Amino acid sequence: MARVRNGIFQENDRAVMAAYGFPVKTTESECVAELFKRYQALASQV
Repeated sequence: MARVRNGIFQENDRAVMAAYGFPVKTTESECVAELFKRYQALASQV
């Protein structure tokens, strides 16, 4: 059961990374840093 759960999470991670246009191997800290950059760019337009 744990293997199935891990597989589902991995599939979800890949889908989320693809939705944001990130490489699959992006680390969590790289992902957060990029999302904050995007947020700052959007917030500066307001």
